[in-house]
Amino acid sequence: MSAKVKIIERKGASLAEKVYLVEVFKGMATTFSHFIRNFLDTSKLYIRHYPELKPEITARWRGRHRLTRHEDGSMKCVACFMCQTNCPAKC
Repeated sequence: MSAKVKIIERKGASLAEKVYLVEVFKGMATTFSHFIRNFLDTSKLYIRHYPELKPEITARWRGRHRLTRHEDGSMKCVACFMCQTNCPAKC
């Protein structure tokens, strides 16, 4: 038994659809509305005064990778290759 094939014709896109002008202007309108809303009503904005007020970092945070060692001095390497990705010298 053979499958039936249905051929569907595609309609051509207009010039505005081809260059996405409508979608670009919709995105710009959304961005502009967010800007105006935040510019006029600053009560809901969260401002971080970083140099003066440092954020609280929990004890569970592990932001820096370091290679730990066993008690005998050998490295605890599990071959995750994080050393290569974190190395500033790219060695």
